[in-house]
This record gives sequence, structure tokens and C-alpha cells, in this order.
Amino acid sequence: FVLGSATGTSPFVLDGVNIPLQIDGYTNFSLRSPNQAILRNTLGVLDESGGATAQITIPIGLSPSLAGTVLHHSMLLVDSGAGELLSASNAVDLLLIP
Repeated sequence: FVLGSATGTSPFVLDGVNIPLQIDGYTNFSLRSPNQAILRNTLGVLDESGGATAQITIPIGLSPSLAGTVLHHSMLLVDSGAGELLSASNAVDLLLIP
């Protein structure tokens, strides 16, 4: 599961796991909308090598005022059988450019 933040990497703890994101509106959006709208492959299973690829698709015509915005993302590893949060990756930054 990929979770995001538009305001920073101030960590919070969930079920004993340190998640390196600051909770904001984008966090709530990414939590409520995996694999929908601009968030592609943000919820799924890892391949046999333990990898996966997620995409953020920025719509054409997005306001140029968003150029320079940094979105932060962390991958959360969940045991799908038990529904238990196991770990979170370091935050990865995505810089929006025109």
C-alpha cells in the first residue's frame, strides 16, 4: 500500500510502525483512493522478487502553480492474511515540474 503526504515527512506511529509522513489532505486521499484517479497500482501485492511499481498520473492542464510541489510517499507492507501492518519504507520524494 502506498501512502502519501504533500506537507512533509514528520513521522507518526501506527500499530507500532513508524510511518515517515505528515498526515494531511493528500494522506487522506491516498488512503481512501488506492488504485483510483491519479493513484495507479498503489495497492497490490509484491512480485516474486519482493517488488512492485506504483504510478502517480498528473492530469494534463493541472495548475502551473503546483510546479515545485513535493509529494512524499511511503510503501506500507501489510500481511493480507492477518491484516497486520508489518513495516513502512523510507519516504520517497516526487517533485512536480511543469
